[in-house]
Amino acid sequence: MKISLSYTPFQRISQLLSIYSEKSRSDDVAFKTKWEIGGGIQIFGYQSPYRQTRLSIIRLDDSHLDDVNSDSHGFATEVPTTRGLATATSRDDLTIMTEPEHNYVAIRTDDFSYHITKGSTQPDMSLEEQFLPMKQLKLRGSVESARLQKLVKPARGGPLQLEVTDETVRFVSSTPNLEASFDITDATTVLSDIVNLQYKYDLDLISKPIKKLPSNKEVEIYVNEDLIRLRCKLSDGIELNHYQRGY
Repeated sequence: MKISLSYTPFQRISQLLSIYSEKSRSDDVAFKTKWEIGGGIQIFGYQSPYRQTRLSIIRLDDSHLDDVNSDSHGFATEVPTTRGLATATSRDDLTIMTEPEHNYVAIRTDDFSYHITKGSTQPDMSLEEQFLPMKQLKLRGSVESARLQKLVKPARGGPLQLEVTDETVRFVSSTPNLEASFDITDATTVLSDIVNLQYKYDLDLISKPIKKLPSNKEVEIYVNEDLIRLRCKLSDGIELNHYQRGY
């Protein structure tokens, strides 16, 4: 398998997946990324198996795939990182290579190679298996990423609450002494006949990927009883789908 990327889209992918890295004093490798390779490629960033609350899926279309075997396969790795790679590859085109018999993924330029060990870990993809594809949507819309970032930067505490009435749709984050709200009525379509809907999401979990998005992108929002989905086209042929469970 061979994927061709410039450094910029690789950096965006790794930044978005970095929300799944976990600091640990253990020498054990924490595999938080699953790669599925077939006619295309999907890179999953997943929460720890216990009560999985969020899942990010980055899809690359065929324009980035130079050589993909007809036999699909999957494997897990650590979260890809740009730390240490930035100075070596920031001006280069990258090739990401692996074969089923290899125990590593190689990231290469003309004169540089970086290996990430594969793991045999089979992550619990319960969120994907139980809740995807999303059904019975209650709301959908499209908001500029810079507008979403205006909400999460001053927001404190939590949870982040999505309030839907017959007149307005807005995100609200509040504490006993502070409240930040973001009206997205003009950017959404309510698909439910029921008004006065309320959904709650962990503010810390959802704000991290929003902060890492490029500021000049459109973010599609989809909501049902179980999940909120943020979909963003990062660059040609690369898109992020971030799913998070409400409570």
